[in-house]
Amino acid sequence: MKGKAYLAAMLFLGCVPSMVAQSPAATDDGHAVNTMTFVVKAPIQKAAPLFTPAGMQCWLGGPMHAEFVHAQAASDEAGAVFTMHEGPQKSVWVNTLLDVKSGRMQYASFTPDAMVMVVDVRMIADGKDTTRVELTHTVTALNANVRESLKSMGSAHAQEHMAAAQKAIEGCLTSN
Repeated sequence: MKGKAYLAAMLFLGCVPSMVAQSPAATDDGHAVNTMTFVVKAPIQKAAPLFTPAGMQCWLGGPMHAEFVHAQAASDEAGAVFTMHEGPQKSVWVNTLLDVKSGRMQYASFTPDAMVMVVDVRMIADGKDTTRVELTHTVTALNANVRESLKSMGSAHAQEHMAAAQKAIEGCLTSN
């Protein structure tokens, strides 16, 4: 899968910068740092586990799924290594920081011949029953197709995928 098609498949788990309407486009060298903030209608104790390696499996849905390399059972621990597959594309993910209690997670991802990405998750209790989630994505494109896709994706695309992700997250919250 190339360019936009691959980036679209990586949305939310991949946290592609296009999801942030207010952020600038990627630079000419294909590097972008963007932040997105949204609210989850649940206390942090219930929302945070949905952003762990195992918890994301509930709301990712579709053809993307994780296969854990280390810790073999879909374990939520710092240092967990897992792969994500979308068609023939395979990315390797490492959970570099996991503090569920305080709502802090960080992931590093590498997709051969496509991109390198760091996803930083920060959660803040926003009242008794809501949590503000701040996602910062640092993406470096490794080829011209991905570089161009990062530069051309806009805010309408971002809002569409953000709405779908929030709906899926809310579904997980009501089913658990």
